[in-house]
Amino acid sequence: MFFLRTYLLIAPNVLLLLTLVGIFRRKRRTQHPVFATYVVSQLAYFLSTFTFALVAARNAQSRTVYLWMLVVGLGLSAILEMAVLYELTAKLIFSRLRNSSTLRTIFRWAMGLLVLLGVVAAASVGSSGPERLINVFQNLNIGVYVIALGLLFAIALLTKTLSIPWRSLPAGIALGFGIAATGELAGSGLLSEFGNGKSGYIAADLVRLGAFHICALIWLIYVLLPDKRRPDSAPVLSIGDLESRAEELRRMVQR
Repeated sequence: MFFLRTYLLIAPNVLLLLTLVGIFRRKRRTQHPVFATYVVSQLAYFLSTFTFALVAARNAQSRTVYLWMLVVGLGLSAILEMAVLYELTAKLIFSRLRNSSTLRTIFRWAMGLLVLLGVVAAASVGSSGPERLINVFQNLNIGVYVIALGLLFAIALLTKTLSIPWRSLPAGIALGFGIAATGELAGSGLLSEFGNGKSGYIAADLVRLGAFHICALIWLIYVLLPDKRRPDSAPVLSIGDLESRAEELRRMVQR
């Protein structure tokens, strides 16, 4: 079990490193700057915490510093994940709608409200120590994972309507986030079911790490695939068009 956890801890970050190399070699950094920044931050977070954990394991005084590194890493990851999700939504959905200003505003406010709630919660427990802050940012991440799953569901639902190519890198990034989000939510469910004991924590950790491993592998594959851009004939729809098509779908289901 130890070797499996060690593998699942290291292997996804190796895949992330290869993904980052692929992003720069295939010149996709300018197409997805926020995602590239997120990958860099995740690698830096892993290297810093993994290296410091080896020191903290031998020095009890370093544990507090290590916990604060986790706090900063979790908070930064949550913010960048929300930024990546907005970038993906803009590329996959908003760009294909003529009148998307209202949806953009709603999505921005939803993201901003989530960040605000996280900041307020962090400020309220900041004096209680890093352990409480870690719980706050983990809960903030749960909100991000729900948004990621909602985005993946929207892409699947609107694939034909908006001519969203599943071979495109934005769709692959969204798919990876959806799988990672599923693993994180499943891991949280296991902790709730079995408690915070050693067995429950190990099971949840394996589920989360395994899902992130698949996520990183999907990102690498999509980065290496030729990017299938939206054809010039792809429709650009309005909100009214979507509503009419949704009504047609509802009538077909009722029949």
